[in-house]
Amino acid sequence: MKYYPILLLLLAILHGIDAQTDTVILAENREQLVQMVRDLEDDPRYAVSVTVFTGEVNPAGDPDGRWIYYEDLDKKLKIYEGEYVDGLKEGVWLRYTNNYWGSKLSAQENWRNDKLLEYASFYDTHKPSIHFKSKYGVDEEAALAMYVLEQIGHGLMYYLPQSPDEIRVQILDIIVSILLDAGLPQAEIAFWNHEEQLSREYLIENNELVQQIHYQYSFSKIEQKQVFINKLLHSTEVYDLQYYEKRYVRTYYPNGEVMEEGDLLIEEDRKTGLWKGYYENGKKKYSGVYRQGEKHGVWKHWTENGDVVEKIQYKNGMVVD
Repeated sequence: MKYYPILLLLLAILHGIDAQTDTVILAENREQLVQMVRDLEDDPRYAVSVTVFTGEVNPAGDPDGRWIYYEDLDKKLKIYEGEYVDGLKEGVWLRYTNNYWGSKLSAQENWRNDKLLEYASFYDTHKPSIHFKSKYGVDEEAALAMYVLEQIGHGLMYYLPQSPDEIRVQILDIIVSILLDAGLPQAEIAFWNHEEQLSREYLIENNELVQQIHYQYSFSKIEQKQVFINKLLHSTEVYDLQYYEKRYVRTYYPNGEVMEEGDLLIEEDRKTGLWKGYYENGKKKYSGVYRQGEKHGVWKHWTENGDVVEKIQYKNGMVVD
């Protein structure tokens, strides 16, 4: 799939930063593994990584029941745990990361018949980072790539000149491409920045990215919201940060020309003040005032040639003779 070269490149960068090798060691039993680790731990060329798991298998040899994966021989540092039913992941699975400060929950997954239906990753504060949800689900290959990429993003963000959130948005774009490659009929993805503010929303339908919503913040308040439909800018909303009572909205035609613009009340989500509409060629189409969400006063309408075609008087949304 097209995302694997990118994934391998990021893995190479991350290994270079951590001064690790990419050597993988497999062992058939604990005694052999311990001996191999002891033989290598004093060699500066190697960074030894160990994965130990415990669990049962059914008569057919498939994993069954609860399985727990560890990253140490003493089985004190859990990294993954959940239930198998006849070799298929089922129900809630939990991922952990371990460091100097201890162990923390890094992601929660919900599986059905070996398909990942929901994935939620967390910052150190246990606030959400990425939330993926699909009633169809993705296979383990795409699910693992999604988790690994996000962990790479955490590892890279402090070594590159971009801000941590810029790095994570780039990682998120790759994750979205992975989900599209997986052939998903439907999915929803949301991303929160390091200030625990909703930053991106994505909607996939029929294996197409049909909607994106981007948020920008000024301190704790939304400053701008952009909506993209089928990858084309559909609308922008710029918030009045001084009083935070209204936001200026522009909607766009597919060719990029403004369709309509004016103010919306933030709390009531109603039009207020002067609104203008335009033809697809950019010529003015209509202009008038809203009061408390209703047309009020004189509204003017123009032809595409720029001629005034009619004037209509309104009062509280009703036409006045």
